Amino acid sequence: MLSYLRPLKTDLESLACPVNAGKMKSYMRGQFEYYGLKTPIRRSALKEFVAEYGKPAYSDIEKIVFDLFSRNEREFHYCAIDLCGMTEREWNEDSLSLFERMATTKSWWDTVDSVNSVCIRPFFIKFPELMSAETLRWANSDNIWLQRLSLIFQLRYKDKTNKRVLKRNIGLLKESDEFFVQKAIGWILRDLGHSDPEWVKSFVEKTKLQALSRREALKHIG
Repeated sequence: MLSYLRPLKTDLESLACPVNAGKMKSYMRGQFEYYGLKTPIRRSALKEFVAEYGKPAYSDIEKIVFDLFSRNEREFHYCAIDLCGMTEREWNEDSLSLFERMATTKSWWDTVDSVNSVCIRPFFIKFPELMSAETLRWANSDNIWLQRLSLIFQLRYKDKTNKRVLKRNIGLLKESDEFFVQKAIGWILRDLGHSDPEWVKSFVEKTKLQALSRREALKHIG
């Protein structure tokens, strides 16, 4: 482990809760090991670590991220994402490749959605000119997590939502049999429905969506 990260490892280990760890592992279908740290405790530990040892340099972030992702305990993966988010001011157009690798490493909905909220969503606000081509590539990929990202990256964009890109990506994925893709279609439409319910209602009426997507999209629309 990188010397910079060793104190963080010590801190997380010292806070381990075996009872919680077992429950978390079970909730995630046994795919990952856990220290059993609930989110507020983990974030507090990371905050204290950064206060003492400093934020990571952007030049080091890739090796820091994947050192953490190489560890078994899921808390390390969450910390990797949060540390990456701390370098936002230094992101450039090439940063997206790092975020994509993070989302496709030891993937499940928890880290994919976290990479989206911490990294990808703000990245496309900063570099909107890359949005269309990159998310088209994701939607056309064979990776369900990239497909999911091509839909949910506009969560909370509200009136800044690029509806052309949204319609296109939904059109490419609406017949997918993947639960996490169908759920994502419903999620992004439901989210947009808070700011533009009439558009969402009209789109759903005109588009042949699968039942799960349709139900999720209209959940809060009368």
